[in-house]
Amino acid sequence: MERWSGRLALVTGPSAGIGASVTRRLVAEGMRVVGAARSVERVQALADELKGHPGTLIPNKCDITKDDQVVSMFARIKRELGGVDVCVNNAGLAVLKDLLEGSPEEWCSMLDLNVVAVCLCTREAVASMRERDVDDGHVLHSTGWSLAGLPGCWLAARDSP
Repeated sequence: MERWSGRLALVTGPSAGIGASVTRRLVAEGMRVVGAARSVERVQALADELKGHPGTLIPNKCDITKDDQVVSMFARIKRELGGVDVCVNNAGLAVLKDLLEGSPEEWCSMLDLNVVAVCLCTREAVASMRERDVDDGHVLHSTGWSLAGLPGCWLAARDSP
C-alpha cells in the first residue's frame, strides 16, 4: 500500500467496528484519513490512539444524512487537504424489527443513511477524484450486518444503491 502513503481517505462511521478497523489500517499504511461522524469524541479518541503512526486521523463532525453538511465537508476537504482519493462508505443503520413492527420514520432513517448518504458521499468523492484526474481512486461500500439475519426492510435499504 505504499502508493497510498500521504493520500487522503474519507471514512464514514469510523468510531467503532469495521470503520475503526479500516481507519486504523489506513493510518498505519500512511494515509491521511478524515473520519466523518455525527459525534467526534470517539473519533478523537481513536486519533489520539493512532498518534505516532505514519498517517493521521482527522476527526470531522458531519451528519452524512444532511446534504448541506456533506457538501460542506467535501468543500472543506478540497480547500484544506486537496481532495479525496479513497471513500469508504461504512456508516449504516439497522432497525432490528420485523417489517410489520417498523414505522415509516424508522424506514426513512435507514434509507437516508444507508442509501441517500452513500449516494451523496459517492457522488462528491468521485467528483473530487475526477476534478484532480485521479485515475486510481476507490469508493468502497461496507456493511457489517450482512450475516446477521436482518429483517428484509433493512436489507432492501442497505442494498439499494
